[in-house]
Amino acid sequence: MTSEERVAGSRASVRYSPPVSPDSSAPSPAPPGDARWSRRVALAAALALGAVALGVLLVARPGRPMWFDECVTVALARYPLAQLLGQLGGTEANGALYTVFLAALLRVTDPLGLDALAVARTLSATFGVIAVPALFLAGRRLVGDRAALVGGGLLSVSHFHVFYSLEARSYMLALLLVVLSTLALLALLEKPRPAAAVAFGLLAALATWAHLFAAFVLAAQVLAALRHPGIRRARAWLALGAAIGGVGAAAAIVLAMHGDGGQTAWIGPLSWGQVAMVFVHLAGGARLLLLPAAAGAVVAAVVASRGGERGFGAALALAWVVVPVGLAVAVSAVKPLLVARYLLVALPGFTLLVALGICALRRPRLVAGAALLFAVVAAYEVGRDRRAVPPWQPIDRVSARLLGIARPGDALVVSHPALAVSIDRELARLGLGPGPERVEPVPGDPLSLDGASRPPLDARLAGRAGALFVLRDERSGSARARAAFGIGARVTDDEEVGGVRLLRLERPLGR
Repeated sequence: MTSEERVAGSRASVRYSPPVSPDSSAPSPAPPGDARWSRRVALAAALALGAVALGVLLVARPGRPMWFDECVTVALARYPLAQLLGQLGGTEANGALYTVFLAALLRVTDPLGLDALAVARTLSATFGVIAVPALFLAGRRLVGDRAALVGGGLLSVSHFHVFYSLEARSYMLALLLVVLSTLALLALLEKPRPAAAVAFGLLAALATWAHLFAAFVLAAQVLAALRHPGIRRARAWLALGAAIGGVGAAAAIVLAMHGDGGQTAWIGPLSWGQVAMVFVHLAGGARLLLLPAAAGAVVAAVVASRGGERGFGAALALAWVVVPVGLAVAVSAVKPLLVARYLLVALPGFTLLVALGICALRRPRLVAGAALLFAVVAAYEVGRDRRAVPPWQPIDRVSARLLGIARPGDALVVSHPALAVSIDRELARLGLGPGPERVEPVPGDPLSLDGASRPPLDARLAGRAGALFVLRDERSGSARARAAFGIGARVTDDEEVGGVRLLRLERPLGR
């Protein structure tokens, strides 16, 4: 081959390049000024964020006294399996997945003598810690590495996140599952295949079984996915995943509606103040965070309008907040359901919007300074909450205050059937009952006291008492139990702690 032929061949090879499909599954380009991090660096950042989240929760661990809903959750988890499934298929359908996890865990920890409330709150904290690096991994594919790092850091110090990571309820499990379902959605859109579709659908359905409002996030995910540049190849598998998630979510919603016993009757009518408080809670009480959130929403809207993979990421971050809040408001216009903590599932999207607003400053030093400033503001809210509340009260000693001053013959009114399980255990341990002195009132029949005037119990207890115990009294226990239902007994004193009310009774009239 002559030198001229070799040169011509080399020129031809330079000119030729194979066609690139617009639906290529190559990684999405990083935003300008945000170079794509290596896998090793990203993994180190995720682990560091998880460590920060764990450290924050350990510092905040003294927490607060348990409250009624936590008592119910732990007591439900201690039900025998058949009774537990019956409750989860009825009035306690919302949050059923968390209760199942907790029930399995307590069957291991109860024989070891571990405090049930501490175990339940540790379970929630575990979900909360995992959610932080999971959001970073999802965020770096949606809004870039830098914004994902800022968003993950802000989530770890968010008062909204920390508060419910230390509560024995299902909110943090729902938050983690919506983040994991987002990761599954991204995998589905980048490499459409049946396994990814099934994973997305199952995670979305499980999130709804952790909390019903997670169904609103599924709607946001599907709407945003329609803007993905590879949607043509992924449309069939997206439909399959959405169908699986939709069926699972619909089953949870129908079951909860069927078992609705007025659990949400306390929620007030929809108002603009309620809507405003949702965003204040999403900001963790740090209203200053609403400024970068608003800026991030503007940035996301502009980027989303340009299309492409960056546009899809911005659209999903924006929809993650707008769609759940919007649907919750729409539903609440018909049936009041708007409660800020129910929209904790929108918190990951909110923190990504805050991160987008901060990273819009472009210059690394400005971004770092602003991120640090807002992290300090958010952490201050966590610290203020920690200083304002006393230590935890273990559920197995929820009635310690009451039992410490109770006398044989006094009555304990339990305001939810599930709490009777824990009270049974504690009374048996102390040798105070329950024995034959436990009485199950007729559902919907308000307890009344004092044989003459028969005044009803406190409105929160009237008609909702799950059981009544009279502390063991060989001479008059059964008589006092009957008396506590209004057959000639007078109440001389009463006190309430955590859904359990102590009633000090006189001797039954006529004895």
